[in-house]
Amino acid sequence: MEWVSLAEASRLEGQEYDSFKKTLQRNPYTYETKTEPAEKGGKEQMFIAVASLSVKAQQKYKREQQKLRREELRAEGAFDDYLDNAPWYVGVDFSAYVKKYQQQFFAASEIAKAVERYQEEKGSCNRMELVKELAERIGKSDKSFYRYIKRWCEGAFWADEMLAQTGENYEYYKILACANEPKVFGKPALTEDMQREIAKIASSELYLKNNQSVMMLYEDFCRICGANSWKNPSYNTVLRYVKELSSEYKDALALIKNGVRDFRNKNMMKRHRNNKALQVMELVMADGHHFDFWCSVKRSNGTLDAIRPLLVGIIDARTRCLLGWVICEICNAQTVKRLTWAMMYPKANNCIYGVPRVLYIDNGKEFTAKCLTGINRKERFSLDSETEGFYKAVGIEVCKRALPYQGWTKAQVERFFGTVCTRFSKRFPSYTGTLTGSKTSGKVKKDIKGMLKRGELPTIDDVAALFEDWLENDYHISIHQGLKKQSEENPVPIEVFKAAERYFKAPPPMALARTFLLNASVRTVFNVGINIFGKTFQSAALSGYIGEKVNVRYNDDERAMIFVYNADGEFVCEIEANEGLNPLAGVADKALESHIIDQQRQIKRAREQGAKLQGKDRAEPLLPAMKREPPVVSMPKDEQFKQERKRREKKKTINVNEYLEKQAMQAINDFNKLA
Repeated sequence: MEWVSLAEASRLEGQEYDSFKKTLQRNPYTYETKTEPAEKGGKEQMFIAVASLSVKAQQKYKREQQKLRREELRAEGAFDDYLDNAPWYVGVDFSAYVKKYQQQFFAASEIAKAVERYQEEKGSCNRMELVKELAERIGKSDKSFYRYIKRWCEGAFWADEMLAQTGENYEYYKILACANEPKVFGKPALTEDMQREIAKIASSELYLKNNQSVMMLYEDFCRICGANSWKNPSYNTVLRYVKELSSEYKDALALIKNGVRDFRNKNMMKRHRNNKALQVMELVMADGHHFDFWCSVKRSNGTLDAIRPLLVGIIDARTRCLLGWVICEICNAQTVKRLTWAMMYPKANNCIYGVPRVLYIDNGKEFTAKCLTGINRKERFSLDSETEGFYKAVGIEVCKRALPYQGWTKAQVERFFGTVCTRFSKRFPSYTGTLTGSKTSGKVKKDIKGMLKRGELPTIDDVAALFEDWLENDYHISIHQGLKKQSEENPVPIEVFKAAERYFKAPPPMALARTFLLNASVRTVFNVGINIFGKTFQSAALSGYIGEKVNVRYNDDERAMIFVYNADGEFVCEIEANEGLNPLAGVADKALESHIIDQQRQIKRAREQGAKLQGKDRAEPLLPAMKREPPVVSMPKDEQFKQERKRREKKKTINVNEYLEKQAMQAINDFNKLA
């Protein structure tokens, strides 16, 4: 804190010494004072803080101190260093400036005249009204006019300074101070080092990902300027440079801010696809989508739950027809099999079906399970040429996977889901808005729990029936904008499907498809059989597999029977569910009797095998029985299906022979009775 003596303070305030002393006595708390002993002894001397003086006195004190500092610099010969920090107009060629920047000079002259009038009249009128009047006259705001007053005073100061230094007139500094500094080629406002530091801040992840403002960037840059002893540029200068960087390096900044995934979606260039060049059923796309409304489902214990149903569909890329669809709660590989079944075979009153040449699937685990593609879903391709999964087994030549988070690669099915949202989902009272958008306005508040209790939610069966009706009576027979852009003659999905050139391939036998539709799981064979669905399945054919794992196939709708295959894929047996034995059952119980017979057969078979190993029983091998050659048909290359077909033919032959033997025995008995 700076202090001045009582005599110096009275001079700065423009008052007589005695008058100022009386003012100090009347208002002792207005001024901050201190006393110090006099240098030559005697009465203590009073000092007053400069900060407690009036604003006018403080400004006068500041100017005097600056003047003393300049005189010291002149005495030391360091005034040239002082001029290095001078404004831009100090040392400028006035004639050249006026000739080159006439318009700016005339505008600055008008502003300087208004400021001079303010300086002349500010003591005799209301300053605020005067500022408002003068600002309106020059077309500036009050705040801008105060800024021009400050710049004019700075110009006047440097004019006096240069007059004292050189003895020449520099009054034009007052006018140039009211003008903006001209941009001179070769003298940019920001040096290369400054531009480099601004670019570092503007391209940092912290600045971009946190959406920091340019003001925050300017504050950080000013700290760097202070550390490097640079002159702080104006905020507008930094703002202009940041805008220039944002325009020139738009892609680079977007990649740093949002990452590769978002950059590929929004910024990466893409090419238009000519879907009209495709044949019908040549390329289909499969994906799943949660509806934006709620429905009710009944659990096995009788309770009702509210869920958002899932639509899994396959759409033809050429015609935009929905070939197959399944509405469920959770999608898995079995759901995809049912979906493919619905696509390949004709449906009631519907001609839209067939086997596609190329299937484009989503990258989700439901579509890329090993049982469907034949390879591990973590591998995008297999080096084994014989690799086959469900897709190839049913006749689909090529199966492609979409890349993660790149929905534009299967744009047709994604666009169809958008149509479902706008034209189907919004008709339900339980619609709660889209969950894929980022806008909060897209969400709709609904009391789903209350609607479930009141029974206002549709069942999942109702949703399936309504969707099928909308599909056949609205979507498939309405004009499609995408088909319009393809320049189709009749841009209706069903009409394009019927009229356009079609890729045709016969579907596989339904028996094979039914076999593949069976669910598969791996189970361990115990002494009591195989435990699955809370039931026990036992057969004598499983006796050789006790303690081993086997493959089990079953139908979700009919769980009373399972098909068992060993680890090599060979068929073992077909078993029906067994009821547990009654602990109080007697020997005459049929279930117990059958079980005892199976046990005895197992022991007998084990003894025969042991005797064969010991060399006690070396029977000659029998000649293979002659088999009837089956008719020649084109069948898929699936070993499991071949074994299943052979087993069924053999079982059918055995049943026929048993039937004929029974009929013959009955005829003989009837003949004996007649005799």
